[in-house]
Amino acid sequence: MPELLLEQPPRQRTLDVDIVLLVDTLDEYDQIKAGLFAEGFKPSVVSHRITWNDRNIDLLPYGPGIVQENVLLLHDTQLSVIGFEHLSTSGETIRLNDQVHVNLAPVPLYTLLKLSAYNDRSMIKDVAGIFHCLKAYAVNDDRVWGLEHEGELLDVNHAAAYLLGKDTRQFLTKKYRNKLQPVLQSLLSIQATSFIELAREEQDEDIEITLEDIRQRFYWYGVGMGWDDLRLDT
Repeated sequence: MPELLLEQPPRQRTLDVDIVLLVDTLDEYDQIKAGLFAEGFKPSVVSHRITWNDRNIDLLPYGPGIVQENVLLLHDTQLSVIGFEHLSTSGETIRLNDQVHVNLAPVPLYTLLKLSAYNDRSMIKDVAGIFHCLKAYAVNDDRVWGLEHEGELLDVNHAAAYLLGKDTRQFLTKKYRNKLQPVLQSLLSIQATSFIELAREEQDEDIEITLEDIRQRFYWYGVGMGWDDLRLDT
C-alpha cells in the first residue's frame, strides 16, 4: 500500500495483499471466497487467506453483524479489527488503469491498522510498514516545516512522524488509545527486539539508521497522536 500513496516507495516490497470485504454475514463472505475459488484462486491453511500464483491474499470480512467489541471471530481465529469501520468512508481511490480502481486505507489509518496488527501477531513487517510511513509521510507537504510541540520547534527528522500522528487522531477513540498506546510504549523500550531487528534491516550503504532514530520517530508519532505520557526509557 505505501508505494501507491507515498512518493518514496519502501525499500522492501511485499507480495502479500490485504483486502477487507464489507459483508453482512459470514455466509456471504464464504460465498465470495467460493466464487474466487471457481475462478482459479486457491485456499490455504489459513482460513482467511487465498493464493494466486503463489501470492498470498488475506481476505478479511467486516460488518457490524459479525464483529463484537472490535474483534472478528473467524472459525478458530480471533482478529482485531480496530479501525476497520473507517475503511468504507475514509478510503483513497487509486486508479491502476482504465478498468481497475482500488480503494486504499489512507496512510494515517494504515499505520493505525498496522499497530493493531502488531499487537495481534508481533511481526516485524508490521513495524517496518509503520516506520517507512514515519520517514516518507508528507515529504512535500509544507506542514512539516516549523512544526512546534509545547512551544518547542521539532527536529525536522521527527516532523513527518509527528504530523502523521496528528493526522491519525481523526481515527482514534478512547477505546483505541487504551488498546494501542501500551503496544507503542512496549516498542519504545530500549530492549525492544522488534526495533533492534528493524535497525539491522534498515542499514544500507548510504544511510545509517540507528536504534535511537527508530525509537525517536515512533515516539514523536505517538506524541502527535496526543499520547504525551509516552516514555523513552534509557
